[in-house]
Amino acid sequence: MIQKSILISLGNLFFRYRSYIPIPIIFLAFYFYYISPINKINPSIFNYCLSISLAGLLIRVLVVGYSFNKTSGRNTKSQLASKINKTGIYSLIRHPLYIGNFLIWLGASLITNNLYFVLFSIFFYWLIYIPIILAEEDYLIKKFKNEYKLYSLNVPAIIPNFKKWIKPELNFNLRKVLLNEKNGLLGIFTIFYFFKVLDLYKKNESLFQLNKILLLFVFSLLFYFLIKIYQKINKYHLDTSD
Repeated sequence: MIQKSILISLGNLFFRYRSYIPIPIIFLAFYFYYISPINKINPSIFNYCLSISLAGLLIRVLVVGYSFNKTSGRNTKSQLASKINKTGIYSLIRHPLYIGNFLIWLGASLITNNLYFVLFSIFFYWLIYIPIILAEEDYLIKKFKNEYKLYSLNVPAIIPNFKKWIKPELNFNLRKVLLNEKNGLLGIFTIFYFFKVLDLYKKNESLFQLNKILLLFVFSLLFYFLIKIYQKINKYHLDTSD
């Protein structure tokens, strides 16, 4: 058995680099789809897999939108929490963001049509995120002590208990969602767009076709840069104000 302290140390390391860890797996997914014997992506399967990933993003949107400031963000340097989120989705499950991430991951894996890769990607995901969860809970217990211990005794970690539902304490924060989830939106449509490009390449068709996923990719790219510009402008005003 690996000591819990080692897992927590690994979790803190994985937490810092969690945005980059999926990249080699994504390229592996492209490879497995490319060598797949199927001739083309079935439109229904494509939409089904995309829907799973978008459902994961929707969970993230609901979590982030109703969470306290300085929580449920994309910070990478260290764990961060100003308060304990206990209402909304957090009343059903302690780690809803990681369930959202898992669905995004799963949708992209399923489209490869390779059972071995899907099983490997699921195993790899939890291999990375179980230590992250342990590290996060260790941080929260140390910071909030009995308050978090009591919360964790009443709310499951990753399997939701819908009987525990408590209405969100805060109003939905659209600005926080837009600033935090632009990356996820762009990531999903980029991955599925490149699957479509691979599909066209395998069929020896033109790599540029005006279709739904291309439009969604372009939209998410423009949306990402608009939000980045908005952030830079507002940071400039904050930096130059009295």
